[in-house]
This record gives sequence, structure tokens and C-alpha cells, in this order.
Amino acid sequence: MEKVSSIGTSFKHMAIAIDGPINPTSEPGHRFILPLLDHATGYAQVVPPRKIDAETVAQTAFTAAWVFQSRYLVSRDSSCPTA
Repeated sequence: MEKVSSIGTSFKHMAIAIDGPINPTSEPGHRFILPLLDHATGYAQVVPPRKIDAETVAQTAFTAAWVFQSRYLVSRDSSCPTA
């Protein structure tokens, strides 16, 4: 068995996949499924965007990383209640 090195920096390495278009679309018009996985933390999120283009995928990944890190930092601060 080989030792597997871990990636230590959150959201430095992410796995992103694009599934779709899905027919029929959802009621709000979502046509795709965008799963995101952070290799360092194991944090996973699935987002249903209406369209898939470079800007949408990049913005979705950035938002997921920012939201996770904000919650993580707040929960680690001893003066704040656990999120």
C-alpha cells in the first residue's frame, strides 16, 4: 500500500463536472447539474445552473468556495457560536 499525499489548501484543487442538458428542465428552468468537490476538505456541493458557460462555472465554483470558507472560519472562531 502506498501513502497518499493529501492536498492541504482548501479549494486549491477542485473536481467539477457538468451533467446535462436534462430534459425536461426543472420548473425554474434549470437544465444542468454542476457537482463540485474540494479535494482538501471533501466538501461537496451540487448546483443546478440554467446555463453552462465559462463565466457561470467559474462564478459557481468561486461562490461555493467562499461560502464554505466563510462558514468554516466562523465555526472555528471561539467567540462565535458554531455555524
